Amino acid sequence: MKYLVTNGSSVTKGGGFENYQYRQDVRDFYKSKGIEVPIQEECTYTYHLSKLLNCQPINLAKCGSGVRRLVRTSYDWINKNEDKLQDTLFIFEIQDGMRMEMFLREENKFGIVNGFSTNPLSKDNEYNIVMNWYEDKLTPDEFTNKYREKIDIYHQNFWSWEYEEQRTWRELDLFMSYVQKLNLNYYVSIHEGNIHQVKTIDKSKILNLDNYTDIWSYTRDKKLLIEDEIGFPDNHIGLQGNRIVAQKIYGYLNGKN
Repeated sequence: MKYLVTNGSSVTKGGGFENYQYRQDVRDFYKSKGIEVPIQEECTYTYHLSKLLNCQPINLAKCGSGVRRLVRTSYDWINKNEDKLQDTLFIFEIQDGMRMEMFLREENKFGIVNGFSTNPLSKDNEYNIVMNWYEDKLTPDEFTNKYREKIDIYHQNFWSWEYEEQRTWRELDLFMSYVQKLNLNYYVSIHEGNIHQVKTIDKSKILNLDNYTDIWSYTRDKKLLIEDEIGFPDNHIGLQGNRIVAQKIYGYLNGKN
């Protein structure tokens, strides 16, 4: 094996540990405890697992993103790297909730929309749209306000929570069939409450971390989050927590071989 390709949300990207030019608070809090934080990529379980497996880490994850982006970007990587597939281990971290993805023509990039309510006409409907958390020139509030009028029109006229949820799981169903057709070496992190949503999933490919099927639930209950490590109110996986996750996945993979 030469490559470890992971994809998912902030759980996989290393949320909380954004590099210093984008975010300081978590890093400064660790520093106040005498702990230096490396660059974001080296904080992740992807990085630590790649060291244990002695292979190159390729982290496709993005903070705030959902299933649709995971499917799109995983397809892209697979189709552009056919020569690497037989030497690659994939880990797909499937996210809970409805996290939309929209192509922003003005930016020529995809944006992530979080927070659509089930009732588009609700006065309490609050959402945000970003391209990259903590890395855009505009803050999430500024970026959301820039597109609010257009997004409101879409949300109120062309969007259905029920349909979008069905569509999301169908896209993942098709993707899992594709992955299995190619006979890729892969594993999936998915909340046990969502397993039934994916009809094509091979249950033997679902991670088992002390009887947890998804990485975040494991770290939450094992007290491995940032807030558990240093008391800072952030529920992403902590610095040591990411190391432990990597060791746990490594042990699981060795047990499967």
